[in-house]
Amino acid sequence: MEKNRPAKTSAETIAEIDALITGRTGRDRTVSPDAMRAAPNGPTDLGTDPDTDLDPDLGTDRVDITDVFGDPIDLYTRADAIADGTLFEVPEDIRRHAGIAVPTALTRAAWEGCVAWTAEDAARTGAIQDQDGRLVDVVWMGMQAARRARPTDDTPIPFTVCRVARDAVPGEDGVEPTEVRLWIVLGADQDGAPCVTIMQPGER
Repeated sequence: MEKNRPAKTSAETIAEIDALITGRTGRDRTVSPDAMRAAPNGPTDLGTDPDTDLDPDLGTDRVDITDVFGDPIDLYTRADAIADGTLFEVPEDIRRHAGIAVPTALTRAAWEGCVAWTAEDAARTGAIQDQDGRLVDVVWMGMQAARRARPTDDTPIPFTVCRVARDAVPGEDGVEPTEVRLWIVLGADQDGAPCVTIMQPGER
């Protein structure tokens, strides 16, 4: 990144993401009837002005941290997090299926808790599911929550998914799905490029 290039504000980043997101908001009829869909859990608190460090009325410009400490010696990037398994990248076809045009990833905790699924899991629980289908549901539901919330900064947007736990014990009527709350965050990577991250609450 050029040192003298002004950093994007959160609002500018979100506007760029919004411009890239496709207009699909209706029910996706290519998804099986058992796919869960949910609305966000209430309005999003947008907080204070994202373009100032202090009270918005003071008009104080945000201080560039590189002006204080200089250029970073090393930087742990989003690509690094994907490479080492801290983040799991959503394949392009799946994110576009949900209407997301920018890179999207899940944290390891969100992936393991709501997406990961093996043949052994299916045999143990008796649930007929597959990993791609679980991923589609999570990404779709998160995007619908983001569309309804219309955030103007990178405030996490809560949403709920119903999923069969990998360690679920079948009962007389089979396994019952349980609700799990997740966050979707529309933000930017280390270079200011728009991206989406889905995580468990409190991971930020």
